[in-house]
Amino acid sequence: DFKLISDTGLNTIRLPMYYRNFMEGSDEALTMRDDAFEKLDYFLELAKKYDLRVIVDMHGVVGGQSGYEHCGTRDIDFWDTEIYIQQMCDLWRNIASHYVNDRPDLASTIVAYDLVNEPVKRTELATGKLQWDVMDRMYDAIREVDKHHVISIEGVWYPNSLPDPEKYGWENVLYQYHFYNWNHNKGVTNEMFYSAMFALYLESNYNVPKLVGEFNFFDDKDA
Repeated sequence: DFKLISDTGLNTIRLPMYYRNFMEGSDEALTMRDDAFEKLDYFLELAKKYDLRVIVDMHGVVGGQSGYEHCGTRDIDFWDTEIYIQQMCDLWRNIASHYVNDRPDLASTIVAYDLVNEPVKRTELATGKLQWDVMDRMYDAIREVDKHHVISIEGVWYPNSLPDPEKYGWENVLYQYHFYNWNHNKGVTNEMFYSAMFALYLESNYNVPKLVGEFNFFDDKDA
């Protein structure tokens, strides 16, 4: 699979992970697993072998971040539960520390640390200050041990759903967005949708690299 990706001409894999890939125990008393980094190290070793880079994507956090299935739970308890937030800060610090101190040979294979996949409650329209403040804490946890890696901060569902990075003192970050035209069968063409999304970039042009980490053209075969 890695060879196929490389032969296709692609150069980066966004790897979705779940907090229980690294931690065990009850959600209120999690500890690091003895084999916490075994699978991720193996993945990065293969990526390195085929000259690929990896975005390390935390797809599911303790308590659930959005209420969608991809979190591993329909709960949305993460943003309002201090112990869950602290556990994710600890986990990100441990991940960053591992590749600084234990496996520096794999550090350059990591393009970015992707803090939280789609950080928005299902009942809200977009990522907002509640999420910004928590992601700022995870950013700080990584920066305690790693000053160099890019940190990916996601904003959904609009390009103007993230703040000016100077507000939080964020440096060496990229802003990531996911675009899904759920109204493609209701008269909103993909051309209209993506034109609107890219126009919104003008409202949030903070001179920060931007990544469309997920997208779908649905049944528009000409897109």
